[in-house]
Amino acid sequence: MKEKVEVVEITPAMAAEMLAMNTNNRKMKPAVVEKYKKDLLNDKWVFGTCQICFAEDGTLLDGQHRLKAIIEANKAVPMIVIRNMSRDAIRVIDSGNPRNVGDMFRIEGINYSSYIGGIAIRFQGMNNQIYSPRARSYTHQEYWDLYQEHADWYDEAAPKAVAWSNQSKLFPACFLGALYLHLTKTKHHPEETVDKFIDQICDVVPTENETICNLRRVLTNFRLVGQKPTEAQITVYVIKTWNAYLKNRNLKVFKNMDPNDTDVWFI
Repeated sequence: MKEKVEVVEITPAMAAEMLAMNTNNRKMKPAVVEKYKKDLLNDKWVFGTCQICFAEDGTLLDGQHRLKAIIEANKAVPMIVIRNMSRDAIRVIDSGNPRNVGDMFRIEGINYSSYIGGIAIRFQGMNNQIYSPRARSYTHQEYWDLYQEHADWYDEAAPKAVAWSNQSKLFPACFLGALYLHLTKTKHHPEETVDKFIDQICDVVPTENETICNLRRVLTNFRLVGQKPTEAQITVYVIKTWNAYLKNRNLKVFKNMDPNDTDVWFI
């Protein structure tokens, strides 16, 4: 039987009927449904990026997450629907190499494409006083919107962050880019002050600041014993170091460093 391809305005009721034919598929992933739902509710869904596929006997082969998102968003969406596909297609559907966020920025011609998305969500996280934002909660469209909102900021921060990270080996580049933006754009500290601080914690220039030396010593010791601090832990250490740095205080010992038991934030 020949395949039939058409564009269908899929309503929530139609999506429910189609999902009733979802009798032999992989396990539904709520996080994926939530991503699609967010794009639908925010009018960010791009037509033609995905299709709904049915076998010759009517079994749903592909599209369960999109259909579920339509139901939860309670919103009709035009989609490409393919019917009468061979059931053999189930073995190759979604088995390719999906584009990640870095691929998206690279295709758009954005420099430092592998870092822009990570810097963007961490910058947003810092602005909301979140020690370690969850990347999975963002859709590709939301990454793009975050970048477009302040593209010049990210284009400025990314090369700085990569250079700092390569020099220090102690801090992720995306964290440093977000730190730079949070301190300069949100907290409005002078760029020269922030540059000087990050240069010192990343060992770009020598420092005699006791707190910065202690910070580097602590993070280095993590590596020497084969441990890797979480990004939330790194954030708390850097917050206390920055605050002491601005106040011209020396911290000989870091105390109360559990990210789950502190409300300290950048001044």
